[in-house]
Amino acid sequence: HLPNVTEASLLHALRLRYHLDEIYTSAGPILMSVNPYKPMTVPGTPGEDLYSEDRMMMYRGSTANFVGATSGNGALAAMAVAAGGKTLPCHLFQVADRAYTSLLSSVVAEEVEPHLEEEDPMVMMEKDHEQKRRNHVVRNQSVIISGESGAGKTEATKKIMQYLARITAKGKDGAGGGGG
Repeated sequence: HLPNVTEASLLHALRLRYHLDEIYTSAGPILMSVNPYKPMTVPGTPGEDLYSEDRMMMYRGSTANFVGATSGNGALAAMAVAAGGKTLPCHLFQVADRAYTSLLSSVVAEEVEPHLEEEDPMVMMEKDHEQKRRNHVVRNQSVIISGESGAGKTEATKKIMQYLARITAKGKDGAGGGGG
């Protein structure tokens, strides 16, 4: 890992990975990307689309067991582990899967203290409100995408939305509906 995390060391790590066509770099739960301004394929496998449906399905459920790993340039990255035990490189699909998995696992069957800003006064007056609150609590998830103009924010958003649409589609390869 990086002994001293500074702006210079981070930029150096991003530059090295960019020259290896590794546009994504993870730092814990944060994914940094560098816009390649060209169509991307999977590094080391010419012709395989970085955003293919097969790639999407590789990342489905992969964030359940994060592994701290050191990349070739020494940068610490949180790696996803595929169903077969294969470590996957950081990717937009990893971020989307983590948010979706967290959303599904946030539905708890126990009493959770409500956030006042989430409570509707009319709903609170209903007789069965307390029972509903005890049984189903869902915590919203967010993915924050930021960057300068031309950094690829819109493309990143589209890829995340495509991933979420694909994994929640019913009737395709047993995926979807309940996060399977």
